[in-house]
Amino acid sequence: MMVEGKPVIHVRSEQFSHVQERNSKLVVGSFVGRRPGFAYVRDVVTRLWKLKNSFIMRPYGDKMFTFEFQNEEDRSSVLEKGSFHVASQLVVIRPWKLFVETEGEELKTIPIWVLFKNFPMDLWDAKGFSMVGSSVGHPLFTEERQRTSYARICIEVDTKCKFPKETTIVLDQKKVVKIPIEYNWKPTRCMKCDVFGHYEKTCPKSKPMPKQNMWVQREKKEAERDNVEKEVLEKNIQPDAIESEVNIVESEGEKTSEEQALLPPVETQTLGSSGSSEISRLDIGEQTQKEQGKSSNEGEKIKDKQPAEEN
Repeated sequence: MMVEGKPVIHVRSEQFSHVQERNSKLVVGSFVGRRPGFAYVRDVVTRLWKLKNSFIMRPYGDKMFTFEFQNEEDRSSVLEKGSFHVASQLVVIRPWKLFVETEGEELKTIPIWVLFKNFPMDLWDAKGFSMVGSSVGHPLFTEERQRTSYARICIEVDTKCKFPKETTIVLDQKKVVKIPIEYNWKPTRCMKCDVFGHYEKTCPKSKPMPKQNMWVQREKKEAERDNVEKEVLEKNIQPDAIESEVNIVESEGEKTSEEQALLPPVETQTLGSSGSSEISRLDIGEQTQKEQGKSSNEGEKIKDKQPAEEN
């Protein structure tokens, strides 16, 4: 059928009964993020699980591997150990279900083991486990063990789970029984994306875009430039007048430098230098010789005048 111009196919789970029978015993490992290589993952899970028998591992979609075991004991052991990390990537371990590969990219639900303490002995059966486990999420299966004071139930939770610390059972509106709840592991979740796998602080959608910062800085610079232009207009300053004044100042500066070039060079003497002292001594010696010569000439003239007067 067509919905808004697009083809839509409706199917029922009963149509895939043959697929469910074939894959009902499979365990799926879903990677949150990039899936590591096949050989590396197989080596890690072999050392981690330490099973008695071998298992068959196959790729399933782009983010998953399926695991097929020889007996139920190995399968239960793997499911009991639950999720783990491979190369810093979270691997969610869960039983196979129809269209499970569509849940790999956006992890809306995740199975976790929940411990219910002081579990009532009268509720120690499949119906009682389902009743109590539904207070946290959707119960999947229970750890097979003898009756004890606590029960471990594998429960599928979604991002809206509150992870309550206890649940209360009221019998005939009279007797109240409180069951404490503990969690061995709580998955990381982002309430902004509504998925598991990362926190809100590290959410890709919460990171600021660099382009927005660039636009903010550009708008700020444009606003500052508009304010400067506004002040110039308010003061009635003409750009042509400013340029003419600048040209006049520059021309006057050039004329002054030309006039200074035509002036004669100024001679400077260094006081106290050896050269200047020698020049001054030579000048003094020449003046002294001239004065001595002048005085000797005057003395000869006086001697010549004296004999003439005696005659």
